[in-house]
Amino acid sequence: MIGIASLLPILNLHLPFNTAAFDYMNGVLVGFWILYMMMHRILDLRLIPPFLVLLLGSLLSMFESPNLDLNILTIVQEVYLALFFIVLYNVLESERDAATLVRFWMVFAAIQGVFILGDLANLFSGRAQGTFDNPNMAASYVGISMFLALHPACGFPWPLRAGYILLMAGALFATKSLSGVAGAIIATVVAYTLYWFRAAGGRRARNLAVALVVVLLAGLAFAQVMGVHNFLDRGPKSADSREQIWKAGLNSFLRSPLGMGVGPGGFVEGGYVSGGVWGEGRHISLHSDYLSFLTERGIIGFLGLLALLGSLGLMVWRAVLAHGSRNEFLWRLALWAAFCFIAIDALGHEVLHYRHVWVIFALIALEDRRVGKQAEEGNPSLQPSTLPFTGAAPQPLYRGQA
Repeated sequence: MIGIASLLPILNLHLPFNTAAFDYMNGVLVGFWILYMMMHRILDLRLIPPFLVLLLGSLLSMFESPNLDLNILTIVQEVYLALFFIVLYNVLESERDAATLVRFWMVFAAIQGVFILGDLANLFSGRAQGTFDNPNMAASYVGISMFLALHPACGFPWPLRAGYILLMAGALFATKSLSGVAGAIIATVVAYTLYWFRAAGGRRARNLAVALVVVLLAGLAFAQVMGVHNFLDRGPKSADSREQIWKAGLNSFLRSPLGMGVGPGGFVEGGYVSGGVWGEGRHISLHSDYLSFLTERGIIGFLGLLALLGSLGLMVWRAVLAHGSRNEFLWRLALWAAFCFIAIDALGHEVLHYRHVWVIFALIALEDRRVGKQAEEGNPSLQPSTLPFTGAAPQPLYRGQA
């Protein structure tokens, strides 16, 4: 857990094949754990159906591709991330294991937040990135990390958690990522709205008053940063560049609905974006997970992506709807907010190759497993139901009060 939490943010060391120091440690551990679990217990293979659909779309799209070496490297990286997810999900056997991981994550995220704010202090007109490869990756990490403070067993008192959340929010601003800030705001509003509806009648007025105060303070703070260089003033240029990139991506998809001739990760080599801010043109990635899967893997790969995100969304939504203690509900809301943040950030960036995203996916699957166990213990007479595409065994839905 210490190795994962400490090495995940260190990505500015440019090692062969886009690897990081984390991958070498993690590769050994993943191999060891797979061997150990194959010998001693049955490996729980969650999300295998969407993984297989994605793999099928990826393989079909590689026909006639002139960039087979890049396609193969991309698939290898994605298989590695899928194995990392499966192993981490199996290794996290209890809430205590998850709390240990979250606790160490928060410690190293706080250190990373200090580094990122230090970057901003050194060059206020620039975009901070800490030890990440770019500011958008840093924004994804600190945006997700902010929600982990709601884990009920992380071991930190609430005043310290509040300071941690403020530190993550400050680091997120320091990256000056428009999609990161927007995703965090939207995800927080959605989660707080769900919390407000769940609250008892007497608490709703208090929660609404707290929300109004926070919105007022946030509005005042936002008014102060509107003129900050390299933040909101990047909006028109960013929108124009995305328009040209996405137009080129859609044209590529229409020429080959199965992605043939492009392949996984192949647009950055075979695609060409011109017009607008790009002038005569250049090779560049598609800057959107949804569009990259549609363009590079075709309809089948895109359906696999929807199945993957839909399965994870169903898992965390089922956990939110399950009746439990207030602390459990807050943690499940935090996971829902983190999932929404990832889904929104994926609109403007390719985030599914970020390693920390797959740790959140493992925590979501773990919470879904806990809800299933609580259902079995709470009311075994309920009829079993299944979640499509998740690979989950039939489990009764828990609708009793804690």
